[in-house]
Amino acid sequence: MSGATKLKQAGWFAVGTVSLILSASAAISTNPYQDIVVGNAFRLRPILPEPIVVPPPPPPPAIHVQVTGVTDAIGRKVALVEISRPGKTPLKPVMAEGDTVDTVELLHIDVRRSQVRMRIQGVETNLTLAVVKPGGGPPISPPAPTFVRR
Repeated sequence: MSGATKLKQAGWFAVGTVSLILSASAAISTNPYQDIVVGNAFRLRPILPEPIVVPPPPPPPAIHVQVTGVTDAIGRKVALVEISRPGKTPLKPVMAEGDTVDTVELLHIDVRRSQVRMRIQGVETNLTLAVVKPGGGPPISPPAPTFVRR
């Protein structure tokens, strides 16, 4: 190749590059309002996605705990407890100090006062022995004696 041919090719290359750049810049600025959008003349804000609200976890089912007896007759203090949960069979464990059943922990037993200190689902409480009151029905009389004749 001669020098003139190389120069001619370089010229065509330069012309092609310049025309490509001019056509690309013309394509970019085809929207005359693009400057307004970029400048945000109306102070528009982008649409923010709605925050995702996670509902709190449901509270654990309520546990009803009742002390039905306390004793220290077998050499250690124990409490007779009835644990009721909705929809389940009641538990009736014999618990000593420090024992845990389900989410109920027995902390201390006071036999003289018939009181028990427990932690039920993380909340400490004092429970007293449940006293059964006599019903309003008629008193129960002993059966009449029967006589056998000989």
